[in-house]
Amino acid sequence: METLTTDELECGLRCLRNKKCLSYNSNTDGACQLSNSNRQSIPDRLRSRADSTYYGKGRIVRSKSYA
Repeated sequence: METLTTDELECGLRCLRNKKCLSYNSNTDGACQLSNSNRQSIPDRLRSRADSTYYGKGRIVRSKSYA
């Protein structure tokens, strides 16, 4: 989808702001890779790399509080 150079926090914020972004990789060299797929949609393409951290957008569910 898109690769840019930025820090890990900005990379995550860019993914959150982009409706098509489902996950991102943040590399130790400053590369940020936004992706329109995630590990659930293409599990066979997920690879472990020592210089990269994968983050997927999660769905936040608020539970009801009972008094």
